[in-house]
Amino acid sequence: MMANLSEKLADLAVIVGDIEARAEAFGREQKSRRKEKIADLRKTAKSARDQAIGAAQSKQDQVSIAWSELHKSMVEREQKVRHQIEETKRSTDRSRAEDLANRLEANAEHALGLARVSIEEAELAIAMAVDARTQAEEGAAKD
Repeated sequence: MMANLSEKLADLAVIVGDIEARAEAFGREQKSRRKEKIADLRKTAKSARDQAIGAAQSKQDQVSIAWSELHKSMVEREQKVRHQIEETKRSTDRSRAEDLANRLEANAEHALGLARVSIEEAELAIAMAVDARTQAEEGAAKD
């Protein structure tokens, strides 16, 4: 499972690292191409959301995707992880420690999935902002 987490984290690092360069290149695109890319990004973000929701539902997890609940969830998760880490330190039972490690890895995988959805949403927001700014500047140049 750790290899899977490492792969997902590496994927996120690549995505995050490329957003700025893609945003700059996006600003230089023709208006019609920007609209196509925004539509593609919208589809990608929706697909990422749908996959995250589907994965949560298939595991019968109750996941709230409301942004107002995200902070609360993250704080609760941090507290739970801290408690579980303390539990691991006290545990001398290898089987129990292994189960706990599996639960923590699943929590990390879930958090990485949420991060990916957030990144897709951020990239869409950036593309739309760049498009709006470029249109505003093109309109001002015509005046």
